[in-house]
This record gives sequence, C-alpha cells and structure tokens, in this order.
Amino acid sequence: MSIRKAMALVLMAFAMTVAAAPESQVTVDLEALQSNAQAGDRVAQYNLGVLHETGQYGVTPDKAEAARWYHKSAEQGYENAQYNLGVLYLRGEGVEQDPQAAVHWLRLAADQLNPAAIAALEKLGVGQPEPAGQ
Repeated sequence: MSIRKAMALVLMAFAMTVAAAPESQVTVDLEALQSNAQAGDRVAQYNLGVLHETGQYGVTPDKAEAARWYHKSAEQGYENAQYNLGVLYLRGEGVEQDPQAAVHWLRLAADQLNPAAIAALEKLGVGQPEPAGQ
C-alpha cells in the first residue's frame, strides 16, 4: 500500500470519528489553527474558513471572514475551499453575489473531480465542457 493511500485511509478514519463525535467531545486548537493558516497552510486556511462559516467551537460566525480564508486556500488550489468559495459567491454570502466568480471557483474544484462542484455546475446548467478531441 502506498504512503499516500495509507494517509488517505487514516484521514478518512479520523474524519469519520470526528463526524460521529458530538462537538463537545472534539477539541480544536484555535491558536495553532490560526497560526498555521497565517503561515500559509492551505488546509488550515480552509478549516478556519469552515469554522467562521459555521460558527463552531466558539468561533463567531462571519461569512466574510470565511470567504477570506477560503480565498487564500482556494488560490493555492485546495478543491474544498474552491467549492465553498464558489458557493458563497453563488449565494452572495460574505461576498457580493457574483455568478461568474462562483462558476470560476466551482470549475476549478470540478477540474479536481470534486463531486459537489461537478453536481453544482450541472445543476447550474454549466457543466464541464468535453475535453478537446472527444
């Protein structure tokens, strides 16, 4: 088994454990997360965006702050951040509603085979174009 596959399995198991545990049983080191996000860690930036969007773990809900962190992560190619940022642009939450920006970010996520982004583009009627020559 490759290291990448093993890490993916470990992360998936962790995510399933966190998803199954009540919020009160999960702790988040907000200072470390903030520090890592400010240092440019795209996953930390995304996670900080999620906390600002959802208001979990004592973080005050702030869609504009969520969009700011998603944007930093999305610019670094993180597909989940690209998808979430696209959704915020689509809804006009935390950013000015901008369908073109929404499609831009959703397409970038869909290009990485993000299923939610692919579904969103199909629902919007702007699914991925066929690759050249097919």
